[in-house]
Amino acid sequence: MHTLTRRLALLLATFSLSTLLSSGVAHAGPAAGKQDRSEQKQNRLCERLACTAAQKTQIESIHDATAPQVKAAREAMQSLRAQQRAEWQKAAPSAATLERLDGQIDAQKDKIGDLRRAAKLKIHALLTADQRAKFTAEKGKRGKHGKGRKSA
Repeated sequence: MHTLTRRLALLLATFSLSTLLSSGVAHAGPAAGKQDRSEQKQNRLCERLACTAAQKTQIESIHDATAPQVKAAREAMQSLRAQQRAEWQKAAPSAATLERLDGQIDAQKDKIGDLRRAAKLKIHALLTADQRAKFTAEKGKRGKHGKGRKSA
């Protein structure tokens, strides 16, 4: 139950930042790199909120500082998942090893959520009161994100 609550909190934090950085309307094509998509998201955010040139530069620097840390945590999580798959392939998987890997994966997810939340708070601090109001109003209009979501 505790891990479910943590995962739900992480999921909400992740969606909060992705909502901040993307409009959800236009998506980059398959040829576009992750950096290009990220820049496009930042540009759309600044267009919607009418960011100043200084704000746009600061938002880019926040992203540039956070992105490598998020990437490293994501890669660590992928490595842990590979270890988990290897453990499940064994004739007798170790419950202790699987539990340890689950904990390490959860720690990486938490780290990513913390990094994204910190970046979002830094961006929030840059915005004027009018920009924050506009952002909050737009945020409430968006639907649920994610693949395979079904209403209960």
